[in-house]
Amino acid sequence: MLVSYMLLNNIWYGYGLIIPGILFVLITLMLLKSKFPSQLVDASVANELPQMNSKPLVWLEGVSSVLFGVAAFSTFYVIVVWMPKYAMAFAGMSEAEALKTISYYSMGSLVCVFIFAALLKKMVRPIWANVFNSALATITAAIIYLYPSPLVCNAGAFVIGFSAAGGILQLGVSVMSEFFPKSKAKVTSIYMMMGGLANFVIPLITGYLSNIGLQYIIVLDFTFALLALITAIIVFIRYYRVFIIPENDVRFGEHKFSTRLNTIKHRG
Repeated sequence: MLVSYMLLNNIWYGYGLIIPGILFVLITLMLLKSKFPSQLVDASVANELPQMNSKPLVWLEGVSSVLFGVAAFSTFYVIVVWMPKYAMAFAGMSEAEALKTISYYSMGSLVCVFIFAALLKKMVRPIWANVFNSALATITAAIIYLYPSPLVCNAGAFVIGFSAAGGILQLGVSVMSEFFPKSKAKVTSIYMMMGGLANFVIPLITGYLSNIGLQYIIVLDFTFALLALITAIIVFIRYYRVFIIPENDVRFGEHKFSTRLNTIKHRG
């Protein structure tokens, strides 16, 4: 919205970078003086964590978690960079209107943070959020490709922001750290390193596709969202096979899915 306002009023676009930069410095200075709680895990909290029933597999849930992070990052990265151009080319939106899709995207990511901050406390585990969000992003990317219009592009940007950018990467790291609790630093490093690699590779791929047709960039976004969904489902299934869910856990679907998956495992 800020960029659109400056564009319509012939204001230098550089203010759109300078103002957030100043805010970033001020917030950083505030954080330097802030006090944070101890990093030691309380014993009562540790007892609530599920115990392992079997050894996690690096080649399966480890690799799947990393691929999930790369795919989720790529899903929202493509939308942030290319949605305005796609909206202008296929939805007939003006430049100012197309830029508003990024504002809707940002609003979606903020809404997701608040909603899942509440849900993840007692109602659902992060693995449920990852499956739900990646499925939502997959469906949305398909709709954006099949039915481009101003409404679809604006709503689609909001939903992609909600489902792919609202903390889903952090949830992926959280789940992976549960599988490999003794290697949290290594897990986070690998996860973020692969995200950095995607940040380098994706612009090269999308730049090439833009010369062929902008619609193929949305197809690529759908592919990334689908990959995130597939890997999220793999991690979801493995989670309930690796961990023993506490009897007093009343979160949505916990015992139903863990019991069903373990029954299938024993039958096999």
